[in-house]
Amino acid sequence: MFAKLAFRNVQRQIRSYLIYFVTVALSIALMFAVNNLSYSDRIRNCFYGWWQI
Repeated sequence: MFAKLAFRNVQRQIRSYLIYFVTVALSIALMFAVNNLSYSDRIRNCFYGWWQI
């Protein structure tokens, strides 16, 4: 009974769950992109050269 009720709830709320999962996935992807840029040698050298001017 509980499994049937839970499954019906998921079916009714699938749009809300989908928006949540897409938002979480995009947030994690953005976090990894910023992290990769911050440790990139090319970007670090660009700012290091700019800081010395």
